[in-house]
Amino acid sequence: MKRTLFLLLFIIPALHAECQYFQGVRGLRSGVYAEAFLTPREFSNGIISLNYEHFFGRKYNYSLRAGILPDFRSSICFPITLSYITKPYGSHHLEIGAGLVSMIDFFEGMPYHDIAAGIFPLMYRYTGKGRFYFRGGLNIFYSWPVLPTPSFSLGYRF
Repeated sequence: MKRTLFLLLFIIPALHAECQYFQGVRGLRSGVYAEAFLTPREFSNGIISLNYEHFFGRKYNYSLRAGILPDFRSSICFPITLSYITKPYGSHHLEIGAGLVSMIDFFEGMPYHDIAAGIFPLMYRYTGKGRFYFRGGLNIFYSWPVLPTPSFSLGYRF
């Protein structure tokens, strides 16, 4: 009798709360984050990008990200990546992906468009039970030269 009462009073409500948390996370399909790059790249001197990402897939373990990285002088870069995120219902994730960085460079008042680099994020992602999340790791930019760039991000899912 005591075991049944313990089960009813403590374990079942805890499991129900955890299930509600998982159901709530499934509804958060979009996110915005600011990403800071700690070292400059050959193609851009911008240090902070603003990004929008959309999660999709059966467990929302894929994300498509589009961002803007201005250097406030002569160019604007637009990173676009597709990433795979491990353990979408956990708190600690590994994020690996691939994408391109498109660039618009202004020279003597004329805009020039170029694909500046390939980008390969290799990130640690922490997502707690709230809507805020943290990312940190390396973005490997494949241009000349190949540049592993440390970066970190703070974001909000909605």
